[in-house]
Amino acid sequence: MSRLAKVGVAVLIVGVIGLLVSYLLRPSPAEQAKQIMPDGKMAPAVRANFIASFIQSCMEQRPGGFPMEQFRSYCACMSEKGADAITSDEAAYLAASNTPPQSLQDKLKSLVPSCLPADLPKPNQN
Repeated sequence: MSRLAKVGVAVLIVGVIGLLVSYLLRPSPAEQAKQIMPDGKMAPAVRANFIASFIQSCMEQRPGGFPMEQFRSYCACMSEKGADAITSDEAAYLAASNTPPQSLQDKLKSLVPSCLPADLPKPNQN
């Protein structure tokens, strides 16, 4: 997996864990997931907070050689698609174990190509 893909996946996982910790210091993981994910999707305020937090964390991991605005677009795409991809079962698993289930890891990896700008330059390989 490329360094950029690893950064995107890691930041999304950290963002989801942070979101769950900050919103879910309550009952069982399943109940916690239901509170922030009514109808199986993140509540609007939770989603907005998750996206903002994810983008900030992602931008802090920007590899050298990637233009700021292109990388910001990548981070925004990963955050929005990641917020839409996670299920309440995956959120509950994350809350209970503090590690993402394999299904979530696979989804996040699959998002990387669709979020990379076509004209994004390749980083210098040393």
